[in-house]
Amino acid sequence: MGKGGTALGIIGIILAAGSIGFGFFVWNGQNTINSGLNSDLDDLTDTFSNLTEQLNNITNMFNNLTDDFNSLDTTILVGVWEDLSRNTDYTP
Repeated sequence: MGKGGTALGIIGIILAAGSIGFGFFVWNGQNTINSGLNSDLDDLTDTFSNLTEQLNNITNMFNNLTDDFNSLDTTILVGVWEDLSRNTDYTP
């Protein structure tokens, strides 16, 4: 092989050892739980629950408003209806 092959072999061994060490630290880092992160996630979940409750309240209020609107007995007319009753023609 020569000196070049030996150097490449040593470099390969060093890289392999480094990758094994890096993998070990990454693996151990994934197995630990950050308690602050759990607390933050719980706070976020509570916030989303409160938001969902508020949106449900808005939906209920809108449904009540729709029911009130649908139960009106009188017809509300908006506009210039006197001219329509006189049958005025506005053609140019």
